[in-house]
Amino acid sequence: MIEFENSASAREIFELEKICFEEPWNLDQISSHLKNHLVILMKENNFNISYVLYLKSFDEIEILRIAVHPEKRKSKFGTLLIQNLIQINSAKKIFLDVNEENISAIKFYEKNSFQKIGVRKKYYTNRKDAILFLKEVNMNRKNFIFKPNLYKDYFVNFSGPDKNLIGILGYMNEFEICIVHKGMKVSDDMKDIHGYVKRRSQSEKIDYHGNIDQIEHKTHKSRNYTFIWLKFTKPVILSENLIAIEMANFSEED
Repeated sequence: MIEFENSASAREIFELEKICFEEPWNLDQISSHLKNHLVILMKENNFNISYVLYLKSFDEIEILRIAVHPEKRKSKFGTLLIQNLIQINSAKKIFLDVNEENISAIKFYEKNSFQKIGVRKKYYTNRKDAILFLKEVNMNRKNFIFKPNLYKDYFVNFSGPDKNLIGILGYMNEFEICIVHKGMKVSDDMKDIHGYVKRRSQSEKIDYHGNIDQIEHKTHKSRNYTFIWLKFTKPVILSENLIAIEMANFSEED
């Protein structure tokens, strides 16, 4: 089970630092950052696998430090951490810098839609340049690309009247939610859909308000998935551990 925590001890971060970096921060450095900056610690079955330290100014984020346990790299965890960062902060822009020699990190950021915006010459202590990246977040239905392989471990059997359905609840922005179902044909009767959505909202602890403005749905032709898009008149409040699906079509790579 994946969990995201908005607090962490200096010792927890330090243990990840030691195995993630050749020049890890010491406990004093970490303690100082934790006093002045925000953190998200990602766990899998109570095992610390990733964290991000960051600054927030309105809807902009600057990532100061991000790390993923070596045994968990080249998987979905880094992407899920960034998406959770976006979700809980309603972030519109994310900035970071990376050493020009850190090719794996550069590829990761580019894969996650970060764009190069500049270079800081001889920025690091080893005199290497820092590449500046920016990710502009515009999560909505038009640019939503669902990647089944990324989220396959997060499909679960719902409870109650919908116990035979398998799906995932995805956050797109504070006014839009996408419910993705596997093997479901949605009725054209909008009353049924409203009832279903209300049950899901209550079950997933969304602040529902009865404020759904618009519902759309479609079934993907070549794959057995159904998407229900919800547009709200007021911002919705999600529980922290819901998966944020950032990008309603299928990516060709999956």
